[in-house]
Amino acid sequence: MAILLQNLESWLFIDQILPKLQAEGFDVIPRHDSFLVKESHSEQVYKIIHDNLSGILGIDKFSLRIKNLI
Repeated sequence: MAILLQNLESWLFIDQILPKLQAEGFDVIPRHDSFLVKESHSEQVYKIIHDNLSGILGIDKFSLRIKNLI
């Protein structure tokens, strides 16, 4: 089960969401189940991630948060 979940997470974040963020011109560094982005882009990136996960997993079937590293 753990390997299945790791594969799903990788597919969601690396194969589905990361290319969309890069196509929008965001500088993104993937980090496990998160992305490092400029703080000034965090709200826009959050919306793209949220919209994509909602379309794939369903509305309110996941949780997201913005975490400042500074």
